[in-house]
Amino acid sequence: MEKGYEYSSDFLTKDDADYLYGFMLTLLWVVDGANRRVSFGPQVKPILRPGQIRNANVLESFPQTIIDLQARVEARYNCRFNSVECHLFENETGKVDEHFDAPPGHIAMLSVGQPRRFMVANVPQNIWETYTLAHGSLLTFFWKIRHSMPAEKHPCAARISVIFRYVPKGLVEIGVERAPAQKRMDLAEYEAAQPFLHTGIRKLYSDALK
Repeated sequence: MEKGYEYSSDFLTKDDADYLYGFMLTLLWVVDGANRRVSFGPQVKPILRPGQIRNANVLESFPQTIIDLQARVEARYNCRFNSVECHLFENETGKVDEHFDAPPGHIAMLSVGQPRRFMVANVPQNIWETYTLAHGSLLTFFWKIRHSMPAEKHPCAARISVIFRYVPKGLVEIGVERAPAQKRMDLAEYEAAQPFLHTGIRKLYSDALK
């Protein structure tokens, strides 16, 4: 956790990863920019730019396959999630622009399908590291981590990401533009769901409380 993130290349067996990939392809995806998206549970209230349809196709009922995966990730980190966001990158043009998610930001991302390069900023040293996200891998951010996935120049098959997070009520109702008092309320709610954040990793991000 010293870096602020953790990568496991073989969180799922190949058979489990193959099953998840096939299952995810059966979902009703909607276009979201250059990619496709489907979500479950509460989502962060979006600030939309022209042409964006963020948080479209949000489903309240979680499929059993997603519930089972969520339980495995929650057991690994002794935490609780309430929101799932899935992205389908159909080919080599699919990308994730450089950004970090609004804190609190403990995010666990499963990847299945085409392995793709993914760039993550090492928090203490401010050094970018590049991983090739394997079929069945898990990349977990323990707080606000800058990251991106570049487009590729060579042909790529589809990659699907399944992202688990806990979304506090303030982010659902207000979005990212919250007052300091609301941020503190969000953090208290968040830490009740993610008790491991009481460890030293929280100290790296004290600026999030300002």
